[in-house]
Amino acid sequence: MSQPRTMNKQVKTAAIIVAVLTVSVVIIIVSTSMTDTQIDYAVDYHKITIPVDHFTTMPPDPYPTTDYHRPVFFMKPNSIAHIYVRYFATWDYPNMIDLGRNLSVYNATNHQPLSDHQLVVSVDPTGIPHKNGENYTVVYSFIAKSDAQGIYGMAFSGCYNRGGDVDIAVGLNSSQIRPQDIPVSTIAAASCQVGGFIENQIIGFVNATVEYKPAIRVP
Repeated sequence: MSQPRTMNKQVKTAAIIVAVLTVSVVIIIVSTSMTDTQIDYAVDYHKITIPVDHFTTMPPDPYPTTDYHRPVFFMKPNSIAHIYVRYFATWDYPNMIDLGRNLSVYNATNHQPLSDHQLVVSVDPTGIPHKNGENYTVVYSFIAKSDAQGIYGMAFSGCYNRGGDVDIAVGLNSSQIRPQDIPVSTIAAASCQVGGFIENQIIGFVNATVEYKPAIRVP
């Protein structure tokens, strides 16, 4: 009688060990899968190195936010300019912010899309995390073709106290920029006076110049 009891105990012990090992393997597989997902999820974001040479720090805005002025970036045709933007997160958001979605420039005066792509824009990295209190720096690259000339606009993600858009003048000088060429949306400017989920600040640029120019307001 003692031998069957001993065998039953061995069988039970073996079954318990197998069950524990099975659970452990499942936990390891799930943990590895979650870790891989987190790594893949964040792969879009990487730190940008700000260049030492030829980098110009963004000058301070000399005008009150209640005035209608905008920073206008000047670049030459057949050139590449870079604008460095720092994003600030004001609360936690579970997903990455896709900066590359619907990335384009338009005619700044009438807000019409460009038909012949005289000015092309890209952003690096294309996605940024969103953790309250953290900041993330990206670089926007603008490629102007040899026939590019005019005033172009582009909307960065998030809020900026001048209304959100950035104006880029290609092949023009300061005297050729009129207030009606760079209209400011009063709705966009007002909305950015209230804390948003993400805010942006231009920190500097390469291969361009900048000047704050008077603008007109539009609804």
